[in-house]
Amino acid sequence: MIITAEKAQAIVNELKSVIGNNINLMNHEGSIIASIDPNRIGTIHEGALEVIRTNQEYFVQTDDEYKGVKQGINLPVRFQSKVVAVIGLTGTEEEAKQYGNVIKKMTEILIKESYLEEQAMLEKKAKDSFLEEWIKGKIENKKLFTSRGWMLGINVHLPRVVAVIDFIGFHEYLYENLHTSQLSMEVEFKHQKLRRNVLHVIEDFFKYEQQDFVLSHEASKFVLFISVDPKRDMKHQKQTLYSRLKQLTEMIIEQFELMPVIGIGKVCENMNDQEKSYKEALRAVRQAKKENEIVFYNELGLEILIEEIPVQYRQDFINRMIPFVQEQDSSQLIETLDIFFRYNQSINEASENLFIHKNTLQYRLRKIKDLTGYDPRKFTDGVLLYVALALFRSENNR
Repeated sequence: MIITAEKAQAIVNELKSVIGNNINLMNHEGSIIASIDPNRIGTIHEGALEVIRTNQEYFVQTDDEYKGVKQGINLPVRFQSKVVAVIGLTGTEEEAKQYGNVIKKMTEILIKESYLEEQAMLEKKAKDSFLEEWIKGKIENKKLFTSRGWMLGINVHLPRVVAVIDFIGFHEYLYENLHTSQLSMEVEFKHQKLRRNVLHVIEDFFKYEQQDFVLSHEASKFVLFISVDPKRDMKHQKQTLYSRLKQLTEMIIEQFELMPVIGIGKVCENMNDQEKSYKEALRAVRQAKKENEIVFYNELGLEILIEEIPVQYRQDFINRMIPFVQEQDSSQLIETLDIFFRYNQSINEASENLFIHKNTLQYRLRKIKDLTGYDPRKFTDGVLLYVALALFRSENNR
C-alpha cells in the first residue's frame, strides 16, 4: 500500500494536534511526504532509511548524527505485516519512550481507516459501473455478467423493479443558485454535497435490504433496484412498494425541503428486463412530475402514447381539435369536457358534479360542437376530443 501525500499530511496534522511535537512521515523509500515543516517535504530522511533497512525502530541520538535530521524516534509503520511508512517524532529519548508507540499505533490505525475508505470508494465505483451497464442493457455475456454481480454482492437473478427518483424544480433551484451567487466552484460543490447527502439518506433507508441498490444518476436522478417477493401477488407488491417509497419521499422532504417524485417500472423476471423496467420508470417519473406523486408505469394509459408524440404534432392536434383553448375564457368549456369524460359521457352525473342544470350542460356541449365541429356526446367524436384534452393537459403540466 502506497500512502498519498494528501493522506499522509492529514495523518501528521492529526497526530500533531494530539502530541504537540514535530512529526514527519516518510514513505517506504525514506522520502518525507508529510511534515509540520513544509520545507522538509521531498527530502530523504536518513533515520527512516535505517528503519526500512533493519525493520526496527531507530533513535537518532543527536541533531548532527545525520544531515538535516533532529534528535528523535523513528518507527516502522506496518500494514498487513509490511512496512509501508516510517513515522518520526522529534524529542528526547524520554519523550520517545512516552509517545513513540502511541503515535505508531495511531498512525497504523489512521492508515487502516484510510485504506478501508479507499476500498469502500472503489467498491462503490465498481457497483455503480455495473448498475449503469445493467440499465443500459450492456450484457454481452450472461455468465460473465452474473459472476461479476456475485463478486459485488449483487444477485442478478432476483425479481426486481427499477424505480427512478427525480425532483420537481431541482434544475430551477440550481439555476437560481447560479444567478444569486458568484460563479465559482463553490456552487458546484454545494450541488454535489446536496446530492451526496440525499444519496446517503436513500442508501440508509435501504440498508437492511441487502439486495436493494441505489445508483446516483445524471444531474438530479437516483435509480433504485428494489427486490420484490415473488410469492406475493402484484397487488400486494405494489402496495408494499408504494408504502415504502412514500415513507422515503417524506423523509427527503423533511430533511432537505426538496420535492421528490418517483416512477416505477414493471417487475423484472430475469436479468435482461432491467433496461426495459428502467425505461418504463423514466416514462413514469415524467408523469409523476406532473402529478407530484408516485406513479407506476403499468397504471399509465393514454399518457404512455402521449410521451411518444413529438411536441409539434401535439400542439398541432390541440389547435385543430379544440381551438377554443387559446381563448382567455376557455376554462369553463375545458372543465365541462373534463368532467363529462370523467363520468363516461353521462349527462346526469356530469351535471351533478359541475353543479349545473342538465340543460346548461347540453348547451355547453352544443357550443363545443359548434366551435370544434365534433360532438362530445358521440363516441367517435368524443374519443378525438378526449385525446386532444389529454394532450392539452400534458402540455400545460410540463
